Amino acid sequence: MEIFSEFLSSNSVFWLLTVITTFLVFFVLPWFCLGKVNRNNNLENLPPGPARLPIIGNLHQLGKLPHVSLQKLSLKYGPVMHLKLGQVPLLVISSPEMAKERNHRYLREYREKDSVRVKSHS
Repeated sequence: MEIFSEFLSSNSVFWLLTVITTFLVFFVLPWFCLGKVNRNNNLENLPPGPARLPIIGNLHQLGKLPHVSLQKLSLKYGPVMHLKLGQVPLLVISSPEMAKERNHRYLREYREKDSVRVKSHS
C-alpha cells in the first residue's frame, strides 16, 4: 500500500496525465476528425477492396513483391479493386478485358467532352 500511495503523491501522475493528454490531442483527435471528413466523400461508388490503415492505407499489404500481392488481392476482391497507398486512392484493374472496357469508356467520355468544348467555341 505504501508503494501505491507514494506513486500517487509523486510527480509521475502529472507526467502520466501529460503523456496521455498529448497522445489524445495529437493522434486520436486528428484521426477522428479525418475519419469524419473521409466519411462525407462519396465512397459507395467505389469498387471493393481490402481494409486499410488510417495513415498508410494499403501499403502494408503490398509486401516485397507488389505484383504478386496485387494478384492475390485480385483473386479475393475481383478484377477491379480500390486501394489506398498512403493518402492516394488507386484503382487497380487486373484483367485485360476490364482494362480495355475502361479505356474505351474513358476515350468515349473524353471525345464527348472535347466535342462539346469545340462546338461551344465555334
